[in-house]
Amino acid sequence: MSASKDSYYQHIAQHVFTNDRDPVVRQAYSADPLLFVKTIKGRFAKLKTKYNTFNKELGYSGAGITVEQMLVRRSQ
Repeated sequence: MSASKDSYYQHIAQHVFTNDRDPVVRQAYSADPLLFVKTIKGRFAKLKTKYNTFNKELGYSGAGITVEQMLVRRSQ
């Protein structure tokens, strides 16, 4: 992972967890911010996987299908 990506993840984690409603979470972030950066990285990895899977399925279905139609197909 590049240093610039790590920097972005740190900024995201800082924004998310320093503004959390739960004071325990805010305190835990202050104590170990790198642990929370790892959480953000993991979440982005999951979202990337979901995004790629969805786009792959959409590509197989052919042009012209809408996202809504794809979601209906997946739920059936």
